[in-house]
Amino acid sequence: MPLPAPQALAQLSTDELEAALAPLFENSAAIARHMSGMRFSSWDEVMDAAAVAIARMSRPEQVALLSGHARLGEDPGRLKAMSRVSFDEQHGRTATRAAGSPPDDDDGVRGALLALGQQYEERFGFPFVEFVAGRPLADIVPVLRRRLANTPEAELDTALRAVVDIAADRAAKQGAALTGRPRPTAARGAEPVKGDG
Repeated sequence: MPLPAPQALAQLSTDELEAALAPLFENSAAIARHMSGMRFSSWDEVMDAAAVAIARMSRPEQVALLSGHARLGEDPGRLKAMSRVSFDEQHGRTATRAAGSPPDDDDGVRGALLALGQQYEERFGFPFVEFVAGRPLADIVPVLRRRLANTPEAELDTALRAVVDIAADRAAKQGAALTGRPRPTAARGAEPVKGDG
């Protein structure tokens, strides 16, 4: 289903807005409630408003939003059944691996992501969310290790920003013009993450 024009979103009921945003955001119901009736002239404005709406959500709503994302390292068959979009982002990429890097279907990579993801959820109370599309899963393992050192507050902010980055990328892939915001890049996720916790 193609994305509606951003100008058309204001005329949608909350349920219709939820459906319109579903291809971009996992668990789009809370975002739709916060954005219902808002007027937009561009997809940049939609993404900016989504970021503000997410920041204004209650913590339980934020955790539910993050919990809607597929776990990195999930069995590919199970992941494909859960979310075709997430499967394509995690396994349908054409990214090149560094020489000597294990393939994404390597049980060691999936096992490391699942084990680290479990540690992450125990530490922070929500699943690890990272903009992955275009990067091999093996490249995400060190990112996850670094992010385990974040404070809970810093990590919640980082994970929620990743939700908007993922949605912006999904929107761009569906033809939405996003001229006023930087496109998420693999380099951004590879930057060191600071935390004192």
